Amino acid sequence: MKYPASYGEEADHSQKVSEWISLCFYWFIAYLGRMKRIVLIFLLVLSPLSTSAESLGTTIWLGKVGVDDKAKWEGDGFSVVELTCADGDTPCVIQAIAALDHSDPAYLITYARHTAAVRALYASGMTKDQLSGIILLRAENGTVPAVETPANAPDLWVLAELSDPKESIVSARKLAFDLRDVGVSASFLFVNDGTLQYAPLGQMVRDFMLHFMGHSPFAEGFGDLLELEFAWQSPQFDSQDFLERDEFLSTYPMHPTLNAFVKTHYRFEAHRMQEWRMEKYLSFDLMAYRDEQAPGARYVTLRNRRGQVYYLDLETYGAYEPVIVVGIDDETNMFRMNWFYRTKKMYSWKPDVQNISVRPLGPLLFFRKEEEMPADLSIPLLLRSALTLEGIAFSQTDPLAPLAAYPVSVQNVITKENKCIFCHRIGALGARYHHLDARTALPQGGFALPLIEYSDEVMNAFLYDQVNTANKIGMTPNPLEKSVADTFYDWWKNLSKETGSSP
Repeated sequence: MKYPASYGEEADHSQKVSEWISLCFYWFIAYLGRMKRIVLIFLLVLSPLSTSAESLGTTIWLGKVGVDDKAKWEGDGFSVVELTCADGDTPCVIQAIAALDHSDPAYLITYARHTAAVRALYASGMTKDQLSGIILLRAENGTVPAVETPANAPDLWVLAELSDPKESIVSARKLAFDLRDVGVSASFLFVNDGTLQYAPLGQMVRDFMLHFMGHSPFAEGFGDLLELEFAWQSPQFDSQDFLERDEFLSTYPMHPTLNAFVKTHYRFEAHRMQEWRMEKYLSFDLMAYRDEQAPGARYVTLRNRRGQVYYLDLETYGAYEPVIVVGIDDETNMFRMNWFYRTKKMYSWKPDVQNISVRPLGPLLFFRKEEEMPADLSIPLLLRSALTLEGIAFSQTDPLAPLAAYPVSVQNVITKENKCIFCHRIGALGARYHHLDARTALPQGGFALPLIEYSDEVMNAFLYDQVNTANKIGMTPNPLEKSVADTFYDWWKNLSKETGSSP
């Protein structure tokens, strides 16, 4: 199937998310956006519908709680404690929490102006025996204390919404991720729209707490999606192999084309672009790395986490200064920059049930002179993302040289029009593209099979009934002109015979 030549187009047959996952995600966004008053309190309860007077836990509000709101929650069995500590009076907050009856779980809820106090609570060594969790609505910029947090430090949820100032959104994400990096169970929740400015006492975020504490009121599919969202804030992949090679790293101001790549990556979740300032990027010099690994080598093969491969002639592409982008602003693990989807099927000819897949951006091939590059040299975003250092290999000879034995029209289909070779194997050459299972980060399925393994029926459907075949999977169709399809089909049948294998 086709992978478009322009980064501005959809770049993969799985880009069209399934109806189920779309409805699930956008129900979540709509639910947040329509609320008159966002619920920003997560509370431990035994049943989503429990309204008994039995004590269910303590909610500590760092500020003033409205009389009606307080009465509502206390009527449901929650103890609401107001702390009147002044802004920045961290000792007051710590002492007040220490003085509580710790027989019930307790959660601290506060706004951005107390961000420094939240940081100090973790630096103080506070544990879940004193405080089960902290909910911070927005965050202010600052550094996380350079201390070792206890293994049972309180959980943290940092929330932000699209209507917040960009600096607040950036700071909220950074605080959660920085605390994750020092061992805190911290999560960042960024909603497309909401009303965080209202009193944090309502049903929706109460439902979130139920979910986090094992009493989820959400449908199973949505609960799974929420868990995956937080799990991939500490992905199983990282860019450490690149980051350890300091001699090849350089920081540059953000380039408009690179910004456009990231925007394309998030085209289904445009609000996510607000999580970064997009001011600078950290790059790994591909040509300098070539000079160390294989001086003078003309060709480089790039393999990514999805099993795709791309071949570059550095005599042509080297003039445009190729680098691998391994960081954007403060983010040095671009596998955190991800989104989730579900295809209708993995294979057009098989009945199957789909798991949720993940699409991480990851380290990204970029050319510092990309704006000077001719259009026919453009590389689809999908093929240039999710790279690893071990997936880079240099050679003196052209890896695509064996394709010269095929008709020029077939070569064009394989390398330019449909780009088959970058996802499928043809003989000993090519790749084996697959989806990444969001739960395991392992190959999920939907493998791009070697061309000789497709049946005649399936190949006919791909070539002559592209729209219907694409719709079965949930992909962007790529109809071929009949003359092109005929040429490719004749070549493919001969290819199968030449190899001695049945397609």
